[in-house]
Amino acid sequence: WDYVVRLGRTDGPSFYPLLGSMLAEHRVLVARRNEELVGVAVYSDLQTSRFIEQIGIHPECQGMGIGRALLDRIEQSAVESGYDCLELNTAEMMSHLVRLYTKWGFNVVRTGPPKHAMDTHPRVYMSKQLDKK
Repeated sequence: WDYVVRLGRTDGPSFYPLLGSMLAEHRVLVARRNEELVGVAVYSDLQTSRFIEQIGIHPECQGMGIGRALLDRIEQSAVESGYDCLELNTAEMMSHLVRLYTKWGFNVVRTGPPKHAMDTHPRVYMSKQLDKK
């Protein structure tokens, strides 16, 4: 939840119409504990890869495997849909996330500026080849 805040910005009104279309296209996964929303993952499909737009876990629930479960579901559906890899990026300053994604099988492809103009923090672009069993 605090990722965007740590980047020095907030999700503005331009994000909300995108969220509506993502929900309509079933590109949002949620995790609940009882009736409480504790995690969310948003993805989009590119030509040969599935791009993970966001994974967010409530701070009190981090370390419980919720993010991994959401990622596993995205990966499973990507394989079923015939995609070759998963892609994501994270701010370079979030080194703990780079380590976590590396642990989950992602490799650093490159580092560089973000593709948007919402902040200037360098990004680490990562990918994971999918095992098509």
